[in-house]
Amino acid sequence: MHRLRDLLDPRATEGVTRTEAAAVLHADSTHLIRAFHREFGMPPHQYLISRRVDLARPLLLAGMPARDVAAATGFHDQPHLIRHFKRIFGTTPGTICAQR
Repeated sequence: MHRLRDLLDPRATEGVTRTEAAAVLHADSTHLIRAFHREFGMPPHQYLISRRVDLARPLLLAGMPARDVAAATGFHDQPHLIRHFKRIFGTTPGTICAQR
């Protein structure tokens, strides 16, 4: 599962499909998802979302507009970024940025 994580990390913004990951790692996609969840406590998609939020936070703190941060870090749009940011950090990006 560490090989899957190593595949996901450098491609966090564009993502990796289940089919592509299965082909690269020569494994069944369902098995990959289950094993990843057992190893890291979350499915690969949730891991990617958390990595994107990790990438977004310093950009937001630097003053980059949220819509630009969303596009730069692989989110579909600004509300998508804000929803996941709030789920992970418990607050909105605006609140974090106002505290800097």
